[in-house]
Amino acid sequence: MNTKKQAAIKQQLADIKRDLADTALRVQVAALYKSGSQPQAIAQHLNLKVDAVKAILNLPTY
Repeated sequence: MNTKKQAAIKQQLADIKRDLADTALRVQVAALYKSGSQPQAIAQHLNLKVDAVKAILNLPTY
């Protein structure tokens, strides 16, 4: 396999891993919110900023 092809495959794998991690975080935030946790508690539990949690949940961030 040539190095350009290997680099492209490595980049695709990195993109897939990032997308999976993003999806897993979104699912975790949504599950915690659905179970009754408030955005502030979710942010503290997952070590995130409250605005990030609200953005994931499509809540106003003011």
